[in-house]
Amino acid sequence: MTEPRLIDCPPRRFVGLQTPFIHGRSPETNAPQLIGPLWSRFLQRCGEIAGRVDEGVLYGIIWGLPEDQRSHKHELWYMAGAEVPTEGDVVVPEGMAIREVAACTLAVVEHRGPIEEVRRTLDLVYADWLPASKYEHAEIVDLERYDDRFDGCSEDSVFDYGISVKPKA
Repeated sequence: MTEPRLIDCPPRRFVGLQTPFIHGRSPETNAPQLIGPLWSRFLQRCGEIAGRVDEGVLYGIIWGLPEDQRSHKHELWYMAGAEVPTEGDVVVPEGMAIREVAACTLAVVEHRGPIEEVRRTLDLVYADWLPASKYEHAEIVDLERYDDRFDGCSEDSVFDYGISVKPKA
Protein backbone atom coordinates (compact mmCIF):
# COMPACT_ATOMS: atom_id res chain seq x y z
CA MET A 1 0.00 0.00 0.00
CA THR A 2 1.28 3.45 -0.83
CA GLU A 3 1.24 6.10 1.85
CA PRO A 4 -2.20 7.72 2.04
CA ARG A 5 -2.45 11.27 0.77
CA LEU A 6 -3.82 13.74 3.28
CA ILE A 7 -6.43 16.17 2.03
CA ASP A 8 -8.33 18.91 3.82
CA CYS A 9 -12.00 18.25 3.22
CA PRO A 10 -14.38 21.20 3.65
CA PRO A 11 -17.85 20.71 5.14
CA ARG A 12 -19.96 18.68 2.70
CA ARG A 13 -23.54 17.55 2.28
CA PHE A 14 -24.83 14.32 0.75
CA VAL A 15 -28.26 12.98 -0.17
CA GLY A 16 -28.94 9.28 -0.60
CA LEU A 17 -30.21 6.03 0.82
CA GLN A 18 -28.83 4.83 4.15
CA THR A 19 -28.81 1.80 6.41
CA PRO A 20 -27.15 0.63 9.63
CA PHE A 21 -24.74 -2.29 9.21
CA ILE A 22 -22.10 -4.29 11.08
CA HIS A 23 -18.74 -3.18 9.69
CA GLY A 24 -16.60 -5.36 7.44
CA ARG A 25 -13.80 -5.96 9.94
CA SER A 26 -16.22 -7.50 12.46
CA PRO A 27 -16.61 -11.30 12.49
CA GLU A 28 -20.38 -10.66 12.56
CA THR A 29 -20.38 -8.38 9.51
CA ASN A 30 -23.54 -8.07 7.47
CA ALA A 31 -22.07 -5.45 5.12
CA PRO A 32 -22.11 -7.64 1.97
CA GLN A 33 -25.79 -8.48 2.47
CA LEU A 34 -26.84 -4.84 2.99
CA ILE A 35 -24.55 -2.47 1.11
CA GLY A 36 -24.68 -4.03 -2.38
CA PRO A 37 -28.50 -4.05 -2.44
CA LEU A 38 -28.52 -0.49 -1.04
CA TRP A 39 -26.38 0.61 -4.00
CA SER A 40 -28.66 -1.20 -6.44
CA ARG A 41 -31.68 0.71 -5.09
CA PHE A 42 -29.77 4.00 -5.04
CA LEU A 43 -28.49 3.66 -8.62
CA GLN A 44 -32.09 3.29 -9.77
CA ARG A 45 -33.04 6.51 -7.99
CA CYS A 46 -29.97 8.80 -7.97
CA GLY A 47 -31.37 10.76 -10.91
CA GLU A 48 -34.04 12.09 -8.53
CA ILE A 49 -31.44 14.19 -6.69
CA ALA A 50 -31.50 17.71 -8.10
CA GLY A 51 -28.50 20.05 -8.06
CA ARG A 52 -25.76 17.46 -7.59
CA VAL A 53 -22.25 18.90 -7.23
CA ASP A 54 -20.70 16.47 -9.74
CA GLU A 55 -22.97 14.24 -11.85
CA GLY A 56 -20.12 11.81 -12.55
CA VAL A 57 -19.23 11.02 -8.92
CA LEU A 58 -21.08 9.02 -6.26
CA TYR A 59 -20.11 8.43 -2.64
CA GLY A 60 -20.28 5.86 0.09
CA ILE A 61 -20.47 7.73 3.40
CA ILE A 62 -19.76 5.78 6.60
CA TRP A 63 -20.16 7.04 10.14
CA GLY A 64 -20.82 5.78 13.63
CA LEU A 65 -23.21 6.79 16.34
CA PRO A 66 -22.15 7.06 19.99
CA GLU A 67 -21.84 3.56 21.49
CA ASP A 68 -24.91 3.99 23.72
CA GLN A 69 -27.02 4.60 20.57
CA ARG A 70 -25.84 1.48 18.70
CA SER A 71 -27.69 -1.82 18.50
CA HIS A 72 -24.32 -3.66 18.15
CA LYS A 73 -20.83 -2.62 19.23
CA HIS A 74 -19.61 -2.76 15.60
CA GLU A 75 -22.63 -0.99 14.11
CA LEU A 76 -22.00 1.84 11.67
CA TRP A 77 -24.20 3.69 9.19
CA TYR A 78 -23.73 3.64 5.43
CA MET A 79 -25.15 6.02 2.85
CA ALA A 80 -24.98 5.49 -0.90
CA GLY A 81 -25.21 9.07 -2.01
CA ALA A 82 -24.44 12.07 -4.15
CA GLU A 83 -22.92 15.35 -3.05
CA VAL A 84 -25.18 18.40 -3.04
CA PRO A 85 -24.31 22.05 -2.29
CA THR A 86 -23.75 22.96 1.34
CA GLU A 87 -25.56 26.27 0.87
CA GLY A 88 -29.27 26.69 0.29
CA ASP A 89 -32.23 24.39 0.48
CA VAL A 90 -32.03 20.86 -0.88
CA VAL A 91 -35.02 18.82 -1.96
CA VAL A 92 -34.59 15.35 -0.48
CA PRO A 93 -36.47 12.74 -2.51
CA GLU A 94 -39.01 10.57 -0.68
CA GLY A 95 -37.30 7.80 1.29
CA MET A 96 -33.84 9.39 1.06
CA ALA A 97 -31.89 11.20 3.76
CA ILE A 98 -29.48 14.11 3.96
CA ARG A 99 -26.12 13.84 5.73
CA GLU A 100 -23.91 16.77 6.72
CA VAL A 101 -20.20 15.99 7.10
CA ALA A 102 -18.01 18.35 9.12
CA ALA A 103 -14.72 19.67 7.80
CA CYS A 104 -11.95 17.18 8.40
CA THR A 105 -8.63 15.83 7.21
CA LEU A 106 -8.93 12.67 5.14
CA ALA A 107 -6.21 10.07 4.68
CA VAL A 108 -7.03 8.76 1.20
CA VAL A 109 -5.88 5.54 -0.47
CA GLU A 110 -6.88 3.94 -3.74
CA HIS A 111 -8.64 0.60 -3.62
CA ARG A 112 -7.64 -1.36 -6.71
CA GLY A 113 -9.52 -4.44 -7.85
CA PRO A 114 -12.99 -5.87 -7.38
CA ILE A 115 -15.20 -4.33 -4.74
CA GLU A 116 -15.40 -7.72 -2.98
CA GLU A 117 -11.72 -7.26 -2.05
CA VAL A 118 -12.23 -3.96 -0.24
CA ARG A 119 -11.58 -5.65 3.12
CA ARG A 120 -7.94 -6.05 2.05
CA THR A 121 -7.68 -2.27 1.68
CA LEU A 122 -9.51 -1.66 4.96
CA ASP A 123 -7.13 -4.00 6.78
CA LEU A 124 -4.11 -2.22 5.30
CA VAL A 125 -5.45 1.16 6.36
CA TYR A 126 -6.82 0.30 9.80
CA ALA A 127 -4.54 -2.54 10.97
CA ASP A 128 -1.25 -1.56 9.33
CA TRP A 129 -1.02 2.11 8.35
CA LEU A 130 -3.10 3.83 11.04
CA PRO A 131 -1.42 2.27 14.14
CA ALA A 132 2.06 2.98 12.71
CA SER A 133 1.21 6.53 11.63
CA LYS A 134 1.19 9.73 13.65
CA TYR A 135 -2.62 9.87 13.24
CA GLU A 136 -5.70 8.37 14.80
CA HIS A 137 -9.21 8.02 13.42
CA ALA A 138 -11.11 11.25 14.01
CA GLU A 139 -14.44 9.34 14.05
CA ILE A 140 -16.04 11.87 11.68
CA VAL A 141 -16.46 9.91 8.47
CA ASP A 142 -15.06 7.33 6.09
CA LEU A 143 -15.68 8.41 2.52
CA GLU A 144 -15.67 6.24 -0.60
CA ARG A 145 -15.44 8.21 -3.85
CA TYR A 146 -16.62 6.46 -7.02
CA ASP A 147 -15.85 8.06 -10.38
CA ASP A 148 -15.24 6.83 -13.93
CA ARG A 149 -12.33 4.62 -12.75
CA PHE A 150 -14.75 2.36 -10.88
CA ASP A 151 -15.98 -0.85 -12.50
CA GLY A 152 -17.21 -2.98 -9.56
CA CYS A 153 -16.09 -6.49 -10.47
CA SER A 154 -13.08 -5.67 -12.65
CA GLU A 155 -9.47 -6.25 -11.63
CA ASP A 156 -8.81 -2.78 -13.12
CA SER A 157 -11.42 -1.05 -10.94
CA VAL A 158 -10.26 1.87 -8.76
CA PHE A 159 -11.98 4.03 -6.17
CA ASP A 160 -10.75 6.31 -3.40
CA TYR A 161 -11.24 5.38 0.25
CA GLY A 162 -10.67 8.10 2.83
CA ILE A 163 -10.77 8.05 6.61
CA SER A 164 -11.00 11.13 8.78
CA VAL A 165 -7.84 11.50 10.86
CA LYS A 166 -6.35 13.79 13.48
CA PRO A 167 -2.88 13.87 15.02
CA LYS A 168 -2.38 11.40 17.87
CA ALA A 169 -2.60 13.01 21.28
